[in-house]
Amino acid sequence: MAKKSAKATAKTKKRPETTKNSRDNTPFFVFTIFVLLTIIVLLINRFYDGKKSGNFFNFDFNKETFTKESKKDNDRSPEKLGGEKNTANNTLSETEKTEKNSLEDMKKDKEDLKEQGKDKKIEKEVKVYFLKLDEKTEKIYLASVTRKVNGLDILSATLESLIKGPSNFEKNKGYISAVPENLKIRSVTIKNGIAEIDFDKTIEENAAGDILIKRIQQIVYTATQFENIHSVLIKINGQSRKTLGADGFSIGGPLRR
Repeated sequence: MAKKSAKATAKTKKRPETTKNSRDNTPFFVFTIFVLLTIIVLLINRFYDGKKSGNFFNFDFNKETFTKESKKDNDRSPEKLGGEKNTANNTLSETEKTEKNSLEDMKKDKEDLKEQGKDKKIEKEVKVYFLKLDEKTEKIYLASVTRKVNGLDILSATLESLIKGPSNFEKNKGYISAVPENLKIRSVTIKNGIAEIDFDKTIEENAAGDILIKRIQQIVYTATQFENIHSVLIKINGQSRKTLGADGFSIGGPLRR
C-alpha cells in the first residue's frame, strides 16, 4: 500500500510539468494563428480592392508595356490595315511604274540605236558605168568598173563616184565619161522603184547628139543596178522637163535601161 501511494504521488507530481510545457507552447500557437488571420484578412482586402478596380488579383501591370501593346493592337485596326493595304498597293504601283519606265527606256534605247544605225555610213561595192572605145569598130559602148563607196545614201555616193570620172588607171585602160565632172546633184529620192534625181543645169553642157544620149545612159545604168530601182526620173534645178538639150532628148517620164 505504501508503494502504491508513492507511485500515485509521483504521477500526481509529474502532471503539473506536462501542463507547464503546454502553457509554454501556447504563445507560439497564438502567434501562428494571428499571422494566419492577418494573411487571410490581407487576402480578403486585396480581393475586394481588386474587385472594385476590375482586377481581382490586383496585378501591377507595367503601364508603358500595356500602352505599347494596346498601341500595337490599335495599329492592327481595320483603318490601319486599310492604310497598310493602300501602302502596299502604292508600293506595287510604284514598282509597276518603275518597270514600265524601264521598258520604255529600253524601247527608247532600241529606237535610238536604230536611228544611229540609219546615220551610220554604209560601205558597199558598186558598179559605175563609163564609156569605152572599141578600137576595132571605133564605136563607143557602155562599160562598168567596180568601186567601193560609202555614205548614208549609197545611190548618191555611187552617182558622185560616176561624176568624178575614171581614175588615171581606168583612163589608161581606155575608159572615158560623157558626164561633166562639175555636175552637181541637188537631191535624190526613191519612191515606188523610181529614182528621182535633181541635177543642176550643168547636165545640159554640150548636150547634143550622141554625147547627150551616152550621158543619160551612164546615169540610168548606174542608178538602176540596185534592186529597189527600176527607172530614173531626171529633174533640172527642181523642175520637171519634157526634153533635154538642143536635140530635144525626151526626159518627160521615167527612163529605163
